[in-house]
Amino acid sequence: MKEKEAKELINAFLKAEEQGKSIYMDADQVDEALDWLETEDTVEEYCKLLEAGLRLHPNYLPLLVRKCFHLMYEDRFEDAYDLATSLTDSQDYEVYAAQIDSLFCMGRTEEAFRLLEQRVRENCKDLDLLFADVTDFLINEKMLKASRDVLMRGIELFPDSLELKEEFNDFIALACELPQAIRICKGFINSHPYTSEGWSMLGKLQVAAQEYDKAIESFDFAALCGNYAEEPDAKMLKAYCHYMNGNLDEAIKIFEDLRSIPELKDRIVPILAECYLKKNRIETCYSLLRHFIDQTTFDIELSVLLNFQTCCLILGKWQEAESVLELASEMYPTNVIVLHRRVISYTEQNDMEKAYDLADEMFRSIAGDGEQLIMKAEKHEEAKALFSQALQLYLEKDFSGSLLCFRKAYEAFPEMRILGFFAAIACLGMKDIEGYLRCTHDVSPEEVESILDKWFFEEGDDLPDPARLTEISPATLARNYLKNKNNHN
Repeated sequence: MKEKEAKELINAFLKAEEQGKSIYMDADQVDEALDWLETEDTVEEYCKLLEAGLRLHPNYLPLLVRKCFHLMYEDRFEDAYDLATSLTDSQDYEVYAAQIDSLFCMGRTEEAFRLLEQRVRENCKDLDLLFADVTDFLINEKMLKASRDVLMRGIELFPDSLELKEEFNDFIALACELPQAIRICKGFINSHPYTSEGWSMLGKLQVAAQEYDKAIESFDFAALCGNYAEEPDAKMLKAYCHYMNGNLDEAIKIFEDLRSIPELKDRIVPILAECYLKKNRIETCYSLLRHFIDQTTFDIELSVLLNFQTCCLILGKWQEAESVLELASEMYPTNVIVLHRRVISYTEQNDMEKAYDLADEMFRSIAGDGEQLIMKAEKHEEAKALFSQALQLYLEKDFSGSLLCFRKAYEAFPEMRILGFFAAIACLGMKDIEGYLRCTHDVSPEEVESILDKWFFEEGDDLPDPARLTEISPATLARNYLKNKNNHN
């Protein structure tokens, strides 16, 4: 049933109920409409429609199964078990699942497993779906040990079941922390060493853990066990591993092969262009990104705009460089790297007022984080005191005093390269272009961007995929990866 039809039926039912009337609904119509009410916000409507459906069709099995699970939702596990047990003559796997799930909820774990094994001995119809349903329920209820045991038994019996493979992904996602997820996955591989899905899952987790060499090996093992490594997403991950290892030629080879797949083009082109940029093939990178930007109808990733501007600057296409920087500024107005590039642009144009205003905006947005980082450093007490004094003087617009303190802090703590950048901003406050250039001579614009990218990255401003996966925490990457049942990045 389509959403429009379901809403019409639900609205008609609720309107009739308000008027103290009833309408006739086919059993399958009620069942399908209930699918659209399975949210926390519509529990009351769900219950009313379910009860109305059962009054009209008291023996309709799908509605009775729904009743079982609704009883469990209300923590009425004994009632759910009794109802499911009364329906087992139907030999429907969903009835068996409701019966077993209610036992787990009541803490009668051994009984639940015995009942599950009884269904195995009986070789009941859709046994693989029974294991998948029970596993899914236990995962949703955060019953980690029970879900693992049911899942492993199911995979032992049905190693090729797509439903159980999906539940395996969800189970790994539930583990959440990468070290634990990797241990579980390796344990699964030890029990099922020739299952490609196990190796491919381990490869994904190793990508998330930034273990790129190991990930490549895992994907290769997956290829030996099946055809998974030939799947586009697995190939893209393998290419990404080569990219992160600096093996750009191999990465380019795979990415170029994948670029012909229409649904992957938007994901492939940004990172492929970055490979060409790193290989100093500027014209190729420029052409790729120029076409990509012209053809894109949705928001463009910041990395694409910044890389394209870099190409324009190298190729001497000044107007295009300025134009794309303006576009980046419109789309990502608070991003510190965009602000930094605009400061450089205004400085080169000798427009010191605008350069300082932007530098001041950027300084104020990152100074607090910078202070936290400096203060967390071990030792360097002199640098910490000088940095705090420099911040205070800057805020009081005593730029010469601030510059002096920043320089002394940098001399005491040269590993904290951002101090040199702060000194450059103080020079801009003094309208001292030569001082600005001296300060930025040792800390190149590229290094500044790397520092800003690492320390002051604004979440949401730049979320490329997968070109900058290292900007996302490994745990977050694993969760996002594994929650997607189709294994798409």
